Amino acid sequence: MPQTSLRWPAPTWLDLFYDLAMAASAVAISGSFAYDYTWSGAAWFALTYAILGCFWLLTGFWSGSFNGDRPPLRGTPVAVIAVQMVGLLVLAVASGDSIADSEAVYDILLGLLLVSIVVLGWLSGRMGRRTPLVLGVGVACLIGSWIAPSGPSMALWLLVLVLLALETAMAVVSGPVDGPVDGPRLRHRLGELTVVIIGEVLVKFALTAGDESLWAIKLAALVPIVVILVAAWWAYFLAHRVSGAFSGRQRRTWVALHLPLHVGLLGLAVGLAKLLVGAKTLDDKVLNLLGGPVLLVLISLMLLHWAAGQASVKVLALAVVVEVVVLALAPVVSAGPTVTSYATAVVMLSAAIAAARK
Repeated sequence: MPQTSLRWPAPTWLDLFYDLAMAASAVAISGSFAYDYTWSGAAWFALTYAILGCFWLLTGFWSGSFNGDRPPLRGTPVAVIAVQMVGLLVLAVASGDSIADSEAVYDILLGLLLVSIVVLGWLSGRMGRRTPLVLGVGVACLIGSWIAPSGPSMALWLLVLVLLALETAMAVVSGPVDGPVDGPRLRHRLGELTVVIIGEVLVKFALTAGDESLWAIKLAALVPIVVILVAAWWAYFLAHRVSGAFSGRQRRTWVALHLPLHVGLLGLAVGLAKLLVGAKTLDDKVLNLLGGPVLLVLISLMLLHWAAGQASVKVLALAVVVEVVVLALAPVVSAGPTVTSYATAVVMLSAAIAAARK
């Protein structure tokens, strides 16, 4: 029998190890959203996840995660990635506190993570001149935000985030200096991260049920919860049937659309967990905790199919319209969260089945 030759440790093991930090960070920020599910709380939750997502992508580029053939990373680069993992997790935990209480920790960690990307790129030899310049300006702006008065300070802090997003967008298009990005590998890694995020939805269920009791679980809610998750998973991977060269604007758009998708899934985790145990808070906040996240997931899936050049985009667009009608009629007919979730499950499953036939 032929023997398979493996390199130990395999390069992909580091990717999976790094994803553990993203998984724990996702649990932390979704936990903070569970306590503050106002629209401002949702915006802060989305912003924090966007920051985490940018670092995940940049680390992937400068560690060779998105290249099909790469040598295993050893020694110092792995140490930098390990430090960054801790930074991501603590940043996510800090985002759950009030801004006044966690401002210093949040900014220190943000600066540390920016520096870690530059160090990682320099050690790997994959980084050109642009990244240290852009992120170096970001670190300078972050330092300046602590010196400047309140108005300019906020402007400088926001500029840091703009520079981080800009560098991430340029990296998605241009890739590392040692060769082009492997499109299938990039899609594969984003698929792995999406599975991790869906997995965090299940973790949220377990944590919520653990806080209550086994007898608090509403069996009637299990069916729509499972159907919604399976339909979202199915519809997402149908969007991996990308047509075209998957480069330039198409690649940037397809990658960027994972941000609202993941934010919607993590927000949905909170709503579905409350549905699972029949939490009374869901009765008054069904739009914040269930309707809004579901719509965000559906719209993101629709746009992913559009960016992939799939005819199934029409099916997802119809699903978005139908879901809007469902959410609009729910309070009119006094449909509770459970009934609304069943209707949503039917819409999403029907959309996934129809999209698979395209």
